[in-house]
Amino acid sequence: DATVWANPVGFEELEPTGDNKTIYSFHMYEPFQFTHQGFDWADLGNSEAYEYPGPIPSDGFDETRTWDREVIEEFLEPVKKFEEENDVPIFVGEFGCHRTVPSCVDYLTDLFAIFDDHGWSHTIYIWRDVADGFDYDKGVEGNEPRDDSEYLQLFREEWLGHLKRTLQGLQAMNTPAEIAAKRGKTVEEILT
Repeated sequence: DATVWANPVGFEELEPTGDNKTIYSFHMYEPFQFTHQGFDWADLGNSEAYEYPGPIPSDGFDETRTWDREVIEEFLEPVKKFEEENDVPIFVGEFGCHRTVPSCVDYLTDLFAIFDDHGWSHTIYIWRDVADGFDYDKGVEGNEPRDDSEYLQLFREEWLGHLKRTLQGLQAMNTPAEIAAKRGKTVEEILT
């Protein structure tokens, strides 16, 4: 993870390890005042103080910005720059927002699109949460898990998109025999 609580701004000072097996990761909870409103422990008030997209104060910028997909892209610039300059894989290790925030679905939709556009693997935090806030299976207003949760519908669309891209990639791949033939070798020579 990048420094500064795995915040994307940590990539501004991050140095590559030199090990080509390193995966660089960050967490995405900005704007924090939006994603964590409704959590008692965060002391940010109720879950309807800020809407996305909309004006939201954030530690990520000196002034209050109107957060939308474009501003998120701008906030993620240090990650994109690091990835491009160092040709390294990026993994979004955590992201999410309090499920009762009415526009959380819109926020997550934009994050999924951004991560997919950049080819970043990602893991949402968390499906079922004992702290009652990241328990997306209950939906925006529910108290019990539901199969028709707005979040489950969004996640299914995201998962289906990943499955389609994976299948397309597999169809485009050459077989070991095709690769060997192009290189003028046998399959055994390629695999050893």
